[in-house]
Amino acid sequence: MTVRDGLVDPAQPLRPGPTLATVMQRIAQSPADRLPAVGALGDGSPRPGRAHVDAAAVVSDTLADLAPGGVRTQQQIAWLRTFFSAPGGFGDQRARAALITSWVLADPALRRTPVLADVLTGPEATTDWALTAISRLSTVLAPVLEPSTWPSTTATREEAARAVLRACGLHPGDETAVDAEARWQTVSTAIQSLVLAQLAEEARRTEELNRALAEKRAREAAAQVSHV
Repeated sequence: MTVRDGLVDPAQPLRPGPTLATVMQRIAQSPADRLPAVGALGDGSPRPGRAHVDAAAVVSDTLADLAPGGVRTQQQIAWLRTFFSAPGGFGDQRARAALITSWVLADPALRRTPVLADVLTGPEATTDWALTAISRLSTVLAPVLEPSTWPSTTATREEAARAVLRACGLHPGDETAVDAEARWQTVSTAIQSLVLAQLAEEARRTEELNRALAEKRAREAAAQVSHV
């Protein structure tokens, strides 16, 4: 069973990108300013004596580097700040995901992918592509795989790398689309959680059905005894 994950546009088939190892290595090389400690994210306001990372500004600067000739607008930064201000800790989580994602998107090895030539056609298209990937990963992957752990282990690097490629409309270039999809269904924390939840629900329904049948048989047996 193939489970949809919200990272891809189902109307657009995934196309070959860089190798999985290339993206995993980029994630492993995430610099310190892309992996801020809890409480180190800020909104750009001065905070004497306290180091902080203004995620919206960092991501916006990366977008400007991705799209030479593009305009780093206040509206763009404002949108990012709003996106990163979701309540309940989700805003910081999104920001941490966006910091790493934008670092990966800035990798020339990714942007040189031949099939992206008809996607990254100009500053506006490139910015839209990057923001779409950032939004998808921040809202789909980050809640189930804490962004600060993405570079930590081989397993988290693989899951994050596959997720980044999917969000960009790609699959690992050293795999077929079918093999990449099968592997993703196996390693995705979100999909495995959903599958386990579905199995638990099926088990609950089976238990309820068995209990109802047992009660029915007991009533029928009692009725037969009462007529003897």
